[in-house]
Amino acid sequence: MTVCILSGLEIPPGKSSREHYLPRAVCPPYIYNLPQNIFPAIKVFNWAKAAYYPCQWYELRYDLCRYAYRNWNIKAADRKLLLAALTQGLPEYDPCELCVARQFTEYCINQRGQR
Repeated sequence: MTVCILSGLEIPPGKSSREHYLPRAVCPPYIYNLPQNIFPAIKVFNWAKAAYYPCQWYELRYDLCRYAYRNWNIKAADRKLLLAALTQGLPEYDPCELCVARQFTEYCINQRGQR
């Protein structure tokens, strides 16, 4: 059983994607391609996270999932996954513990203002 890092749900067949936890849009390839930055995820949650930093995703995750559920033109199976996560609750964790930006602080949005 493979669990989605973003939703906490088991990843159904055909719904798997590679989640670059620190987004590819905010750091160079040598960072975003680190194995410790890549997690299994369900595609629809990966789409909802988009290029948000892990801490931004964590703060906005319910709003982003609700928005996707209510407004996106997606397959019924994806809508069902969003509803399951919203109903059961998204996982609780410290997003910074999993973020490679804690090692590369120049890419951490929380560290930028402290320099």
